[in-house]
Amino acid sequence: MDCGALSDIGNMRRFNEDAYYVSENDDKLKIYIIADGIGGQNHGNLAAMMAVENVVTCMIENDVKVKSRKELLEGAVKFTNKKIAQFSKKHKQFEGMGSTLVALTLSDNEAYITHAGDSRCYMIRNGFISQITVDNSYVEYLLQKGVINAEEAKNHPQKNLITKAIGMEEDIDIDLETVETKKGDLFLLCSDGLTSMLSDEAILHIILEKKGNIQECTEELIKLANVNGGNDNITAILVEV
Repeated sequence: MDCGALSDIGNMRRFNEDAYYVSENDDKLKIYIIADGIGGQNHGNLAAMMAVENVVTCMIENDVKVKSRKELLEGAVKFTNKKIAQFSKKHKQFEGMGSTLVALTLSDNEAYITHAGDSRCYMIRNGFISQITVDNSYVEYLLQKGVINAEEAKNHPQKNLITKAIGMEEDIDIDLETVETKKGDLFLLCSDGLTSMLSDEAILHIILEKKGNIQECTEELIKLANVNGGNDNITAILVEV
């Protein structure tokens, strides 16, 4: 298992409201998470950190109690969502805070991926890239309904409006995908600071070009996102099976 990870403030923001976690190579439980906070500098930063810390802690503490890694991930996200929602309700100064989330856990020959918001997970296999998650966003809704096309979606004035986030309400419907993995598969987790600056084709080109060094590849993705504008915080995790 090889992994590269990096978070960058970008060119336009004063604070980095992204948070992430990557498992060490010798960890029994493989967890990879990115959270992108919403609700203002302090609110967003706190929400993202709480999202990451609580999902990881909950999964580690309950790993031996829950037989299925899929159930383990789902339960941890629901627990975290409720905890953040209750926290912001109790502390009025943090009212309205929340966070996107994309999380990956690997078990045997399967990958389990969950997300809320527009942080994404991609899989790269045999030279092709595929987006595993579907954005929980207003623009994605319009796209699915055929109101706009893919080209219009790229520059839509409400492209940052998300329809689901961790901590916004106490109950949340979990988007959870299961993927059968093969040796050599690559999973890319990223905040929208990356995908708003780079096309899927550009992402794939960099990954294939620098596949031999996972960390260098991750750094190059973020570097190019900054070259293209760096309008938001940028976080990426690249995991090779």
